[in-house]
Formats: sequence, structure tokens, C-alpha cells
Amino acid sequence: MKDLSIFIDTSTNCHFGLLDEKYQWVEYQKTNERPSLYLHENISKALAKYNLSFSELKNYFIVKGPGSYTGLRFAEGISQFLSWNKKNVLGFYFFELLESLENEKTAWLSNAFKNQFYIHPVGEEGKLYFLKDALVKIQELKNDHYDFFTNDKVKNVAVLGDLNLNFFEDVLKDNSKILFPRIIEMNKNNEIFYFRPLEEEFKK
Repeated sequence: MKDLSIFIDTSTNCHFGLLDEKYQWVEYQKTNERPSLYLHENISKALAKYNLSFSELKNYFIVKGPGSYTGLRFAEGISQFLSWNKKNVLGFYFFELLESLENEKTAWLSNAFKNQFYIHPVGEEGKLYFLKDALVKIQELKNDHYDFFTNDKVKNVAVLGDLNLNFFEDVLKDNSKILFPRIIEMNKNNEIFYFRPLEEEFKK
């Protein structure tokens, strides 16, 4: 099979997938293992089914955030390697794709750790909130009938209350034929999007 593309995300979970020329999934895998222990071997096994090497793929869709340094640094390393080798890297943020959905009012949520939460309503600038302020912002959005999306673990955002969350992993899997062409239309390789500057992330 020719013209396969790959999707890689290590922002919160570790998962990857292969897509055909119509951007339908031909392979999708997810694990709780560390990316460094899982991705290389299992991507190689998946590609072997189609007699392809990693360098022969058409597009490299890589999630660039939002996320923490610990999660994103692995995917960023792959992205940099591919860019140096002149491959077609399409690095995107999850919340950029919310505008491609039918929902008129959507907001992205992530647990940013250190008692902070990242909230990004479409049409506004995303911000970090400490828990008390996050709960106020969430209530405002709920009152305005926003739909909430995340790629986080349920336990990491449960403290924000009953939000009837949409998990973007499921949205991406179910709407791949819409969303991946949208990423191609954006035609960019975003900078990595950490929740905090690194000097703040590692401040003692």
C-alpha cells in the first residue's frame, strides 16, 4: 500500500496510527507505556505489514501540544529529525481542529499539573488557571452552552466537575477524513506548545 501517512501523539497518552491516501485509519495503537519503550518498535512492526520504511511515508502528522515537557519532548525529537531530513512534517495543536467540527461553541481542557488547568475556548486565547479560577471559567462556559474537549485522562480533569467531556482521541478516529485534510490545508509545522516556559516548568 502506497501513500500512507502517520499520526503520532505523546502529549498525554502515547498513540500512533497509519492512514491511507483517503485519510482513513489502517492501523491505530495506544499504550500506557513510555514512548521511548514503545513507539520505535511498534511503528516498525506496523510499517512492515505494508513493506514500508519510516522514511517512505507521505505525511507525518505530529501533535505539538498543548502538553508538558515530559510528554511532548519525545514527539518533538521525532519532528526535528524528520524536518532535518526534509520530510513533510505537519505539526498541529489539538485545539486548532475544534473549529473544523460542527459544534459552534467548543473549548479545550487540559490538566497542566501544578494545580493548574489549561482552558482554550475557540475564538479566545488559551490560558492557564489555578483550580479556583478554572472552576469559575468552566461555569461561565457551561452557562454559555459550550462543549468541552480533552485528550486527558478522566481522573486528571474530574476535579472540574461533571462536564460531559468529549475525548478528542475518539473525535479524531471517527472524523479522520475531515480533520487530517484540514491539517494539510493549514500547511504548517507548529512550534512545540508547552503549558509553561521551561524555566518555569523546572523552577524549584
